[in-house]
Amino acid sequence: MNDFLHPLLQQQISRYLPVDYQEKADINRFIEEVNKSCYSPLATPVPPQSSTNDESAFLSIINHEIRTPLNAIVGLLDMMQQEGPPPAWQDYCQQLRASVDSMELAFTNILDYRHIRIGQLNLNMAPLLPRQLLGNVLKTNQSKLKGFDVSLGLSIADTVPVVVQGDQARLSQIINNVLMIAGTIVRCGLITLRVDHQYTPTGDGFITFTFDLPCDDPVRQVMLQKAVLPAEKATQEPTDGLVLAMLVTKRLLGLYGSSIQVSRQSAQSMTLCFAIPTFDTARPTVPPVQPNEQSLLGMRVLMVEDYPINVRIASRFLERWQVAVDVAENGQIALDKYTTGQYDLILMDIQMPVLDGLQATRAIRLNDTQIPIVALTASATPTDQANAYAAGMNSFLTKPFNADDLFRTLLRYGRPVTV
Repeated sequence: MNDFLHPLLQQQISRYLPVDYQEKADINRFIEEVNKSCYSPLATPVPPQSSTNDESAFLSIINHEIRTPLNAIVGLLDMMQQEGPPPAWQDYCQQLRASVDSMELAFTNILDYRHIRIGQLNLNMAPLLPRQLLGNVLKTNQSKLKGFDVSLGLSIADTVPVVVQGDQARLSQIINNVLMIAGTIVRCGLITLRVDHQYTPTGDGFITFTFDLPCDDPVRQVMLQKAVLPAEKATQEPTDGLVLAMLVTKRLLGLYGSSIQVSRQSAQSMTLCFAIPTFDTARPTVPPVQPNEQSLLGMRVLMVEDYPINVRIASRFLERWQVAVDVAENGQIALDKYTTGQYDLILMDIQMPVLDGLQATRAIRLNDTQIPIVALTASATPTDQANAYAAGMNSFLTKPFNADDLFRTLLRYGRPVTV
């Protein structure tokens, strides 16, 4: 039941909110509290066995140690591409980024498999832009397929809403997993993703995602069906990457109350399909503010980060957006700077020497409940998110971070000067 608590709460709450609720700070704070409650220890109980706790601590450390340098690689690649590398290097950068994305997806699936086993898999609902998400996902996967005789196509119906409620990271993971599986099955031809929006007889909206796969090889058709069917069993042990990806995908869809279906359309093609509810699209939505690099002009940010390369990368992005950045190498230095300085927002790492991000946040919240504190961390497990919200943080960004996500988070929570 806890798996379904979060999206269902969002669905019910959204029915009674005004159309312009995204512009109202008090309502947004209430929605944040709903998000935090769904990440509380009561919502995601951890078995008390010491072996489980030891495994959880070990995976948390591994997660942090892998994601921290991975964030540096992604950030440097993004900076190189934005600054216009020589033509001969552009392809190398794209291929390296595609490889890093594949590594991150596989690593996320491995961690999520463990979370499935102990009942610690949740959704973090927030407004998202379906077209932007789909464009980014297909661009990434097209790079992964470069060198193969396979291409991707996207068809989005006009009825698909501009903004929906959902978990952007999880929906991206689901689509990435399905496309990874499709790319393994299909050896040549066009993989088409068709996205549509429909309503149930009771008036609830949902978005359908249909993947058309050209495949005339009976062996590969059976391979696809075997990858899908075992994931129906919650206790199924993954035998390869395809089964692992599908197992995680089906469990994530289960959080939405959905499932994935595979069917053979003809001797030459197969189809994968799933649907997710859109919750609040029965009422009009407010188009999001279109940001530009002047939107954050004058914002003052305290960045608490102990990894020098990540400091350099994040600082470059922030300075490009004309944000004034001050850096603290650990939580204690952050407290000292916060006491004597004036900031509009704090970007807080979690695992740091001397004083960690959770301790620093609790100390700040003793005297200041207003300043936005956003976790920017490689500690990415549900327990890490629960601890961050419980300490008093307002939002959570996982490394390797996407520059657009960081920009929009600053735009939402910060207090920049109006231009």
